[in-house]
Amino acid sequence: MDNNFNLEASVISDDIKVKKGRFAYNISAFGLFLFGIISTFFQIIMQIALIILSKGDPSIASSDWANYVLILIPMYVIAFPLTMLFFRIAPKAPFDKKKIPVSKLISYFVMMVPLTLLLNIFSILLASVLSDGSATNPLNDLVTEVNIWQIGTVVVLAPIVEEMIFRKFVIDRTRQYGEMLSLIFSALCFSLFHMNIFQIFYAFALGLLLAYIYIRSGNIRYTIGLHMAFNFWGSVIPLTIGSFVSDEVLNSLQSSDAATVIQTLSPEQISGIAIYGMYILAELILFIAGIILWIKSFAKKEFRIEQASMELPKGRRFKTAFVTIGFGFFLALCLYGTITTFLA
Repeated sequence: MDNNFNLEASVISDDIKVKKGRFAYNISAFGLFLFGIISTFFQIIMQIALIILSKGDPSIASSDWANYVLILIPMYVIAFPLTMLFFRIAPKAPFDKKKIPVSKLISYFVMMVPLTLLLNIFSILLASVLSDGSATNPLNDLVTEVNIWQIGTVVVLAPIVEEMIFRKFVIDRTRQYGEMLSLIFSALCFSLFHMNIFQIFYAFALGLLLAYIYIRSGNIRYTIGLHMAFNFWGSVIPLTIGSFVSDEVLNSLQSSDAATVIQTLSPEQISGIAIYGMYILAELILFIAGIILWIKSFAKKEFRIEQASMELPKGRRFKTAFVTIGFGFFLALCLYGTITTFLA
């Protein structure tokens, strides 16, 4: 970190730090709100356009690319560039880049597995309780098979854009006012923006870990790569494995006469079951390894929070970050999206 920057920050009063911090957090939250509202607005425009086009060609409405185009153009082609320009209003603080060994990055990926799996199970149970078992994850309708659109959107574009916005854009402008506050703000906004009760809890935990990696390294490529790997493992791999064995076959194996069922299966179906079993085993190994890594990390106190150059005074941090007009707009948008999606 620039010594002159630290020296100047040390003589700044708490009131000035709070004023500057509130501006940075307000702009960050407002930028996220704009990203969401611009995406939503142009998604509606694109949806209307697709409806008009489908009148001439009904197959358009059911095509593989239609749903992805509704996301790609509004969110990544229009909203993202405009949001990037808006974030320039708030200044960035100096950021030293530090290398993370490949072995450590692999460890972080493994740690993601139990963290997100347990919270995903909790989200499913919570949604089931709140809806009397009628709620379904909207992602299940969007991501149904592996194709170039799914890989391009979920594995490539989404991690790049989300890491740039929720990690780089936000943390670059808020980290100087306190690392812990910046971590929580980034992760909370990341989870809320999914507007999906099935994702909100594990997205928060994942956001915390990715934000920490970015704060410690200053290298957005690390978090983009980990985010890509996580989405690949969580979407492409299960869908690919699922193509080898049907739900009907898996359900039949849960019967009391599984041995008889196996005898009636074709060689292709048996191979599919074997592949599915290897995936479950791999998931179990990663889960156990991830738990061990979390225990070791906490035992060795590997996670550390450093004093920021313009650390906000205690007692004024929450209000500075979350009690702003920008966050109010962003929270309202996310809550509306979450509730309407859940009730749909």
